[in-house]
Amino acid sequence: MNKKQIMLIGLIGAGGLVGQTIIKCLQQDRTFDSDLIEFKFYTQTTNLGTFIPIFNKWIKIEKFFMSNLQELDFDFIILATENDVSNEIITFANTFKLKTKFIDLSSEFRLKDGIPLVIPEVNPEDLEFKSNVISSPNCTTTFLVMVLKALESLGKISRVYVSTYQSASGAGIKGLEELKQQARDWVENEDLDRVTQTFWSKPLLFNVFSHNSSFESNLYNSEEMKIIKETKKILHRPDLKITPTCVRVPVLTSHCESINIEFDRPLQKNDIIQKLEKFPGIKIVNNCENNTFPEPFTSSGLNDIFVGRIRSDLCDDRCWNFFVCGDQLVKGSGLNAVQILKELIK
Repeated sequence: MNKKQIMLIGLIGAGGLVGQTIIKCLQQDRTFDSDLIEFKFYTQTTNLGTFIPIFNKWIKIEKFFMSNLQELDFDFIILATENDVSNEIITFANTFKLKTKFIDLSSEFRLKDGIPLVIPEVNPEDLEFKSNVISSPNCTTTFLVMVLKALESLGKISRVYVSTYQSASGAGIKGLEELKQQARDWVENEDLDRVTQTFWSKPLLFNVFSHNSSFESNLYNSEEMKIIKETKKILHRPDLKITPTCVRVPVLTSHCESINIEFDRPLQKNDIIQKLEKFPGIKIVNNCENNTFPEPFTSSGLNDIFVGRIRSDLCDDRCWNFFVCGDQLVKGSGLNAVQILKELIK
């Protein structure tokens, strides 16, 4: 077979939590079970040298060097990397005028003009932008925007209030492991003051605190500002009013959101249910009788986001409340990148 016929896809950051999730999503999707697709997985340290099964092949996670970008003719590369690394890689690619298209999961390029910020179920048309970089949004933004997009045809959305309950793994492997260690420490001595506090700098166990991101001059933290700015860009709604509050909760995986949406007209619950049921990637879990609603425990590891506690505001039937939960490593990150890749391949 002529080597030029083979599509070469790279993943940089394959050793981390998000990178490992991307690999699982690739393994589960038969789109990539083809002799015409070849993968290269890279990391700097974590899981270096590990062999990964992809259908009938074994791929070794290799150490990444910038020269890899020039030596190999990549069609697409997914970047599961920090902002500075993504910036360095894409700057290098632009300097040498490489033809590779990048799908970037960092926040580095999300708000840059001319670079699409994409959730395939919401705005696939933005992939038509002439850009070698496609950004994937913040996980909390993704969950919120999918609900807003599902319902926007019922009436113009004028205002959104959202409170997030974000798990430890949203901060990466160090945050996840320290929550586990805090649980072990507490079992040992039953004293919260003596649990490990290297990463979080305080107990996350049995605690809830404001999201551990820096505050801006307007007193909103950077996680909250991501939700505001990214939502407006994805929906092409610069006029949309959004007020978020983001907190950390002692949960291993999956983020939750309490959302209040104000429309320009009264809505009926049946119409809302129908729109949510038809929207790809959303599942309704809304059983009041058995108190069964979206939960981290039941959503972790799954592709869909789950919506429940669907009820109108008692003061205004133009306003509706929702409780949403989803695995931020899956649809909130890794799966979204793989879905973008599929759209680009098509």
